[in-house]
Amino acid sequence: MTKRASLWTWMIAYAALVLLGACGDDAREPPPRTEAPSTTEGVTSAALAELLVEHWDIEVALDPLIATYLGDHRADAELPPIRRDDVQALRDRRHALLARVMALDVAALEPGDQLTRAILAERLTAAVGLEVCDYARWAISPRGSTVHRLDQLGDYHPLLASEDATSYLSRVAAVPAAIDAYADELAAGAAPGETAGRQPVQGAISLF
Repeated sequence: MTKRASLWTWMIAYAALVLLGACGDDAREPPPRTEAPSTTEGVTSAALAELLVEHWDIEVALDPLIATYLGDHRADAELPPIRRDDVQALRDRRHALLARVMALDVAALEPGDQLTRAILAERLTAAVGLEVCDYARWAISPRGSTVHRLDQLGDYHPLLASEDATSYLSRVAAVPAAIDAYADELAAGAAPGETAGRQPVQGAISLF
């Protein structure tokens, strides 16, 4: 059986694809129906492996579109959470996970696991640190808004089997409610003055 790529390899590859896609407007080929990446490949510590699985589960819940693209099809019918309560619940899970990662006995880990644990701690710390920015409530640009991502559902979703079509239609059906929720969050952000500049907002509107 072909060895599965590690989660880190897939995430780096995805980031490269996003950067390349941002350089032009050419239509992309539909993504293939990939195999779910391994979250624990090469890890010897059971305790660290458990934390890595929890980290990936949180990432899937935060962004099921990327999860689908990378081959994890558990949340293929779902959209990313938008409502503040839903997002905060996942943030709380991330905070709890970071505390567990920091409490892990590093000295008891193999060198490779120590590096993996350090990368995980760095990623979680960075994500927690960015929460205060509340980008989802105000950051809008032609290439960076929730509506723009919803408009690109097909770029993330393979249509190679009947179950793919079913889950894709479920996502499409959920888009109107997601846009309403996004509008509510933007209004909540605007109330205390959290807004993007006029130019990026107008640029985003011009796309539709």
